[in-house]
Amino acid sequence: MTADQYTELIDFLARKFEAIDRRFNAIEQRFDAIEHRMAALEVSHEAMRDDIRALAEGQAVITARMDRFEAESRERFDAIEVRMDRIEVRFGRFDVDFGTVILDHGRRLRTLEGSGGS
Repeated sequence: MTADQYTELIDFLARKFEAIDRRFNAIEQRFDAIEHRMAALEVSHEAMRDDIRALAEGQAVITARMDRFEAESRERFDAIEVRMDRIEVRFGRFDVDFGTVILDHGRRLRTLEGSGGS
């Protein structure tokens, strides 16, 4: 191989290696961009995981409250006793007696008007 051929080969290889270096640099930039996006996605993913966990905990609290409310309401409704000759309502410790029910509204109004409206 002559000196000119050797120089020509070295120049040829140098151009090829420069092209390869440019491609590697481009690939490295792409990987850097992908790493940046992945880091942002990881942060977003963790934030969503925390939000979902908070929603699940809130839902559990609401469900427990609703279950307690349902049980308490069921106890209260089970304690209601209605008699047809007079209204008696029993709520656990409290008794309320409304007396005899008067269905004649006109009579009730006259009674109220006669007592001064109080």
